Formats: sequence, C-alpha cells, structure tokens
Amino acid sequence: MKRALALLAFLAGWLLLSATPASAHVEVVSSTPGDGARLSAAPPAVSVTLSENIGIQPGSIKVVDLAGNQVDAGPVFQPGEDPEQVAVKLRPDVPDGSYLVEYAFVSADSHPVRGTFAFVVGTGPLVTSAGAVSAATGTDGVVDAASTSVRWLAYLGVVLLGGAAFLVLCRPAGRTDRRARRLLTA
Repeated sequence: MKRALALLAFLAGWLLLSATPASAHVEVVSSTPGDGARLSAAPPAVSVTLSENIGIQPGSIKVVDLAGNQVDAGPVFQPGEDPEQVAVKLRPDVPDGSYLVEYAFVSADSHPVRGTFAFVVGTGPLVTSAGAVSAATGTDGVVDAASTSVRWLAYLGVVLLGGAAFLVLCRPAGRTDRRARRLLTA
C-alpha cells in the first residue's frame, strides 16, 4: 500500500512540475483591410495578424468575389518583420465589388481554425462575413489524420508508461514474471 501511495504522489508531482501552460487556439487579432471596410481602390494585398506565429501555411488565405472566383495571386507570405502577420497579394485588375477573405490555419496546438471576413471595393453592397457562404475546405485531410494519430499515440505512450511504473513499483513479483519483462522490454 505504501508503494502505491508513493507512486501516486510521484505521478501527481511529476504531472504538476512538468505541466506546460495551456495554449489557446490561434486567433485573428486584426486584418487589413478590416472586416466590413469600404475601399475606394483595391488593396495590393490582404494581410492578417494572428495571436501567435504559425509560420507560412500555403493556401491558408484566399480572397474570392461574389461569384466565388479567386482574386488573390501568388503564395501566402510574411509582409514585414512581424512573424504573426501573413498576407496574400491580390491581382492588379481587381474590379469594384464585394470580396470575401477566407482563412484556414492550423495553430501551434494542432487545432484547425478557420473563418471569413469581407470588404468592398468601390460602391455596392457589402456581403457580411456572417451571412456569406464560405467555400473554405479547412485543414488538409492528411494533416488532420496525422495530427489525430500522433495525439492518440502520445496518449497510448502515457498509459504504457503508467502501467510500466505500476508494474515495477507496486508489483514486485512482476519484475521476475517473463511476460511482464517482455512487455516492459517492448
């Protein structure tokens, strides 16, 4: 019984001391142009400032017109020194109209985050991002499956480590059991 309590105290202490701060999902802090902005001329690029540095994720920002035609040109890039800011250039011949910016990022804690915001060039109605239908597909299926697999493998590792610690510390007879030693070796 003393060994079981000692193991429990050790695991509780280990979890407390090794705990990392909880990380929140990435959030959009600001955008240029802002959501609902009316512009007299099309901007050369659309940029998004995020709450954390997620790096450059190809295809994470798309700009589409009301017909769903993509009007961005080129890859996603970092426009300046701020590592939390990413952008995509627009085609030079973007006509007046409403535009929807669709973003889909994978945050540092491996959760996909997506959303939209809208702006207008010239006069005309603003299609709000809340009422617009987004054509964003979200995270790549392969990335999502790999993230889920790695997460479950980590859970399995914690369970196996706890079982091995229990076997070694709380069940002394398990140390000499051939099957238990094979399991520990594996």
